[in-house]
Amino acid sequence: MGCLPSRCRCEERILAPFIAHYNRCGDTTYEFKERLDVGSHTPQPEALYVDLHTGHRLVVERKNLIWPRDFAQIHDSLHHVADLAGSKAKPHLRADAPYELALPDRIRGKMHQLRLHGERMGDAIIRNIEAVHSGKTIRSRVPGREWSFRMEGLHERDWDEPRTGIRYTFTGEMTADLTGVEWGDIPDGLPQEFERLLTSASLKFANHGNAVRILVLDFMGDLRYPSLFVEKLFESVVVPKNVDEIWMSTHVLVTELHYGWIHQCLWPQLGLAESELCGETVVPLDT
Repeated sequence: MGCLPSRCRCEERILAPFIAHYNRCGDTTYEFKERLDVGSHTPQPEALYVDLHTGHRLVVERKNLIWPRDFAQIHDSLHHVADLAGSKAKPHLRADAPYELALPDRIRGKMHQLRLHGERMGDAIIRNIEAVHSGKTIRSRVPGREWSFRMEGLHERDWDEPRTGIRYTFTGEMTADLTGVEWGDIPDGLPQEFERLLTSASLKFANHGNAVRILVLDFMGDLRYPSLFVEKLFESVVVPKNVDEIWMSTHVLVTELHYGWIHQCLWPQLGLAESELCGETVVPLDT
């Protein structure tokens, strides 16, 4: 699953790997016919597909299930703070040395507060840079504003990472308890958020009773490992009758070097997750 929801509106391109997988699984030949949600005055699913051999129709609605709800905003804030601190400290760092700036992957606050936090972090690094260069780790343990900065050893960098400069590490909250999703629990509010997406999809499928109606989900934030909780999640909601199938389709790092897609049928029966490479790699491979 991606770091953040895609801002691309080219659903045909995003859904193409899923449709190819769906065709292989069902021995069908669905091909893209048209975008349905462009220029329509009524709610419509994203795309219509037609089977070349049978003429059967299939409509797909794609949704991101994000938890917590403000995950995207929090993630943008995190990168903003890290970039501010790193940019301020960079002129005072050794050009030939590797450093690590570690922050929790949850950070909240108004923009002026976040900007001040990033600038203060940069100032603290500058004030203590001699201690860093002597091998010490400097840090803050202020609740909600934890961070640490240190020099790394060259052996700590993977072969595909830059040998010098700041490496940003975003970890689980440094002082907070786990959300429960990591243990397969369903946090309060998640079923309601899922039902909101299901209702939205159902409204879009209302005028497509002559087609197979599929909801494709991608999971974001704390929901990066749906196999831990997805069965419990479906037990907590009622799937609308006009939603025929629900699948997961997500673009992730499948191996240490290769990106690809993971597809899994979630409903009406939970299937096995299947992965496929897409040709994209972490770094360009020699040809």
